[in-house]
Amino acid sequence: MFKKRNLYNTIFFTFFLSIVFSFFYFRPLNSEWYRIITADGLGYYSYLPAKFIYSDENLDFKWFNDVYNQYYKYNSFATPVENFTAEFNGKLINKYYPGMSFLWMPFFLGVHAVCKVFGLHANGFSQPYQMAIGFAAVFYTCLGLWFLRKFLLKLFKNELIALLVPITIFYGTNLFTFTIYSGSFTHAYGFTFITMALYFAWCFFNAEQDKFKNGLWFLLCTLIVVFVRPINILFLLAVPAFMTRINIKEVFQQIKFTPFIWLVISIMGLLSYWHFSILYTQTQSLFPNTYSNEKFHFERDAHVFDILLSYHAGWFLYVPIALISVFYFQLKAYQFRNSILDANYNYSDYYWKNFFTIRPLNIYPVHPKTILKKTEYDYNYDNVNDSTIVSDIKYEGKGALKLHVKNHFSEPHLFKMPDFTGQQGFSKIKTSFYVYFSDSIKSMQLVYAFQNKGKQLFYFTNYIQMDRIRYNQWEYKEIGCDVPREVTASDTVSIFFWNDWGVNKVYIDKVKHEFFLTDASMEMVP
Repeated sequence: MFKKRNLYNTIFFTFFLSIVFSFFYFRPLNSEWYRIITADGLGYYSYLPAKFIYSDENLDFKWFNDVYNQYYKYNSFATPVENFTAEFNGKLINKYYPGMSFLWMPFFLGVHAVCKVFGLHANGFSQPYQMAIGFAAVFYTCLGLWFLRKFLLKLFKNELIALLVPITIFYGTNLFTFTIYSGSFTHAYGFTFITMALYFAWCFFNAEQDKFKNGLWFLLCTLIVVFVRPINILFLLAVPAFMTRINIKEVFQQIKFTPFIWLVISIMGLLSYWHFSILYTQTQSLFPNTYSNEKFHFERDAHVFDILLSYHAGWFLYVPIALISVFYFQLKAYQFRNSILDANYNYSDYYWKNFFTIRPLNIYPVHPKTILKKTEYDYNYDNVNDSTIVSDIKYEGKGALKLHVKNHFSEPHLFKMPDFTGQQGFSKIKTSFYVYFSDSIKSMQLVYAFQNKGKQLFYFTNYIQMDRIRYNQWEYKEIGCDVPREVTASDTVSIFFWNDWGVNKVYIDKVKHEFFLTDASMEMVP
């Protein structure tokens, strides 16, 4: 187990190295036409040179056009500063929010110091600064993928899933582009800090220890998400999926103001000061809508087809995994709605066996890992001398049970409940069989009747309805019953089939009754 985990860790570390390699191999690093800090990134980034290089306390960016023209060959506006400025209450401001610049600050200050020491162009836009922002994108993406792996391990406890999903997301979605080619955009950073926020939200509600610390981390990540791109606050709609009842008193008891906790609080304070001071300097408001003159024009053609399938950045065309995911999600949602899959009792064999199934099934899954004890009984109906058994239509062996107008009911299979009935855990009965329906049969029943010394305790009827019937062919079925807790090992159960339609024939073969005692790991009720 330890060696296997080391293997997964090694593969994941190699994956990180491949991201660094991809950055150097695919990304033009010193092109005047294709800089790393570009487009929206100019607005997010320009707060840093404004504050630390050009002493632009009023943030009017009068210095920007000159330095831009030194390093960029392309501009789609009349003047370069129009890339990121807009008019707000009669004043020209940077319309982009300053959260990204705070994330870049350590990289910016580090490379600025290097440029000063070694006499390089310390103007904020020379090649060292461009590379610093490129490295920042790679770093934060790797951080997000690392937390995604940790999150998946918490949720699924499966090393393979936790390895493959981050790799697939990076190389199979736009995350690759927004890390390698467009590292000054917000998308990779949003991915990272939304992932981290959800991870710490899960830890806050589900981990027994460090609730205060996890809650503080969640708050910090949420602040970053909102300060980078306010609309991303919508991610909070996902948090209730991880919520459980918590003891507030217990949370307060875990409060310990260690140096690390003070560091996190200090970062939150500095981030908030940086964000709000910049907004107030520009707009005289702490919560301005800096995009007030921009909007979506929903009254025009929505271009839905072009967004999804056009050669001009069509999502499904250039990110085919998204198309696969849409079909996959719809297929699985349909299977869950129609009881083809059971989300609470799923396991690998059951999942893959029915991966593409769209017809309603009769399935009673019992996860193999939950089984504590088991007893089973087989019936093959090979006694062809019995009048209810026929040999002309059978699944295997010598004969099959026939139910028709003259005998609606099968002979009951009577069992004393196993010795483990009533022990700690959950008792279950599963009956599996092959059935052949002739034309016009509308339904059939399987009955579990629990008794104690001839007195009926419980009576459960399970129907196979018309939408789950295939005519004139053998079909595998499973029906089951959760044994009531009142049933004990001294009781009995009678199991029998009932052709309640009666007018046509039903054939049954290869019946198996399985009695289980399972643990509570897959149960909804403890």
